[in-house]
Amino acid sequence: MTAATEEEEPGGLHLVGPQEALQTVASAMVWSMPLERRAIFALALSQKLSYPEIATRLGLSEDAIKHHLRDGLASVRRDVLAQLAVLGGPRIPAPPARADATVIISS
Repeated sequence: MTAATEEEEPGGLHLVGPQEALQTVASAMVWSMPLERRAIFALALSQKLSYPEIATRLGLSEDAIKHHLRDGLASVRRDVLAQLAVLGGPRIPAPPARADATVIISS
């Protein structure tokens, strides 16, 4: 246990720093994904494999890999924004639903 990131409170409670808390939340979000999407995230993020490498390893198309990663990241983004709202954190505008979407601001 390091004093910089973790403290022990009476009753055996452990307080962790913001980075550890974020890692815990992100991990829970990934674990809540369907098995195939979770496997794709693990290969992309932990093992740093490319789309073609993941597609070959799992027997899926590169488009399917991209789809899973895009939708998974959108899901994590929504969950993080929802958690921030619950906790009264900063209001961060959500990005457009798709990368190719156009935002029109009228006066």
